[in-house]
Amino acid sequence: KIDIAVIDTSLPSIDGYSLCAKIKSSPEGMIIPVILISSDTDPESELKANNVGADYFLRKPFDMALLTAKAAALVHNTGKIISKASAGEAKNAVPIQKVRKLSESDMSFLERLNSVIDRNISTEGFTARSLADEMGMNYTQFYTRTKDVTGLSPKELLMNQRLEAAMNMLKEGKMNISEISFLVGFSSIGNFSRAFKAKYGVTPSSI
Repeated sequence: KIDIAVIDTSLPSIDGYSLCAKIKSSPEGMIIPVILISSDTDPESELKANNVGADYFLRKPFDMALLTAKAAALVHNTGKIISKASAGEAKNAVPIQKVRKLSESDMSFLERLNSVIDRNISTEGFTARSLADEMGMNYTQFYTRTKDVTGLSPKELLMNQRLEAAMNMLKEGKMNISEISFLVGFSSIGNFSRAFKAKYGVTPSSI
């Protein structure tokens, strides 16, 4: 079982972009998170990574702690989405809501949704409307589909993904709260701590 693929774009026998596209084109590979690392400096390289389905793009040189944390978050979030989809249920901050049995179309939607959130989770200002734009849907359609499939509004889902990724990183204990809040897209530690406590009932420093 492959949990994640970390691929250099400059491989000797095949370029990393092509390998990523090959992985993501198969039914088995489409749910495997892929991180592309590259020494390319041109702006188009990140767009190319996005177009071949990469979940995250990291330029060299990079901090190994950032790569480790991002990989852990991607593995965690992918497993969480698959588990919820297989069980036909979604978890809110407080209740567990039963939703209808998921179709193949729903599963595909969830996989795309998870990929887009993971790719942008570190981006400050990435909102539910930004998420709808990335999914290529108008907001009304996106809200209805997301609520129908997950039991959560897009805003709730995005916040849950950010905070659950943060909880995973906190439990690993490899980074401080400031680094983690930045990695999950919060503009300040104060905002992050308030959102975290609202969801979990404890402060990040207590984990």
